Amino acid sequence: MTPPIRLTAVLTHPVQYSAPWFRHIAARCPEIELTVLYATEPTPEQQGVGFGTAFAWDTPLTEGYACRVLRPARPGDSVHSGRFWGVNVPEITRALRESRPEVALIPGWHSVTLLRAIRECRRARIPVLYRGDTHLGAAPAGWRRLLWAPRTWALLRLFDGYLSVGRRSRRRSTTKLVSSSKQESSSKRAPNSRKAIGSTRAEALSSIWQAATKTSVKARSPGPRSKKHSSSRNAMVETTAPASPIAT
Repeated sequence: MTPPIRLTAVLTHPVQYSAPWFRHIAARCPEIELTVLYATEPTPEQQGVGFGTAFAWDTPLTEGYACRVLRPARPGDSVHSGRFWGVNVPEITRALRESRPEVALIPGWHSVTLLRAIRECRRARIPVLYRGDTHLGAAPAGWRRLLWAPRTWALLRLFDGYLSVGRRSRRRSTTKLVSSSKQESSSKRAPNSRKAIGSTRAEALSSIWQAATKTSVKARSPGPRSKKHSSSRNAMVETTAPASPIAT
């Protein structure tokens, strides 16, 4: 019997869209032994940036799958994707080693913590999968686009495989910057991909992950709970993971 693939996902903080997906993988995909590493868990005030109010999620985002929060939130932390130094957690390197992954999943490079994880994977020859919704249509206009394309190309070459989120991301995927072939599945190999230990299992994981997430369903996102009152703001969102509606 083939043992499950040890997959470690690295994120800056728990995200309401990812938690149901992780729970689904933990419950229904015995081929994958999933561990999720979160750099931190933001306070209600930090989480409320952009929402106009401090809140906590009605449904816990760290239950139903194996995960670890590396440190509590600190004053000055920012989990906003536009703040590269917003969450700086050097402990991610040791935590990644301790999880003993055969494959790692990292959703981009918008945080110094994620780049630390990518660097550790390259040092330890651990295949890395990219999963994100950035696409060519999101590139800045004008002269900034001239800088964005080579920078994004260079960063994408740090990964061994690519998983797209949604139809638009697949049609206009940034992975076209490293592969001219048509993207027909969630797995791509960069031209200079390392012949890393376990790379075959990385490709197998991409196929498994694709099968687990190919069905688009409507699921209820856990609504934020205001510190001032307990009423929830519910929103129906489209997710790529089969999941049961979450009562809020």
